[in-house]
Amino acid sequence: MEVIGITGGIASGKSLVTKQLKLMGYQVIDTDEISHHILEDQGVINELTDTFGNEILEQGKVNRKALGNIIFRNKDKQLLLNKIIHPRVIDVVKKELHEVINDIVFVDVPLLYESGMESMMDKVIVISASLDTQILRLVNRDNIERDYAIDKINMQMPLQEKSKLADFIIDNNGSIEDTL
Repeated sequence: MEVIGITGGIASGKSLVTKQLKLMGYQVIDTDEISHHILEDQGVINELTDTFGNEILEQGKVNRKALGNIIFRNKDKQLLLNKIIHPRVIDVVKKELHEVINDIVFVDVPLLYESGMESMMDKVIVISASLDTQILRLVNRDNIERDYAIDKINMQMPLQEKSKLADFIIDNNGSIEDTL
């Protein structure tokens, strides 16, 4: 089995690519989905409220937007969150990889290099977009201010660095058709 990691920056177009791969019949393990499930675990919720306070909760559940407002403007707090979430995500990905029956599986990992998961991949594809494109997409998608979009982008490893480490790069600055 070949394990291919898909990564890129926020709003670079990973979802577009992984959606197409699924339509083509490939299995895609989505670490964002996994992390959303992890955020529903009561033990994780307790650990997060101990670390970030009860202001991240809404009706007993983690409000991802409130948590984002804390971590996307403070690198130290982002690192604390990553120490809580990443090991759990990695454990689930390993379990899911053991259950794969296909010859090729894709793993969508936005923070692939930041989490150290590149060692689990046979190849890595980076979905790349210009900073201006990312900002525009993020502002429109999340209905946020430009400065906050820039803060969110700057909390991740720069796409240029990810691209240098990748086996393949998909440029997603053009049309959807060009990307696909």
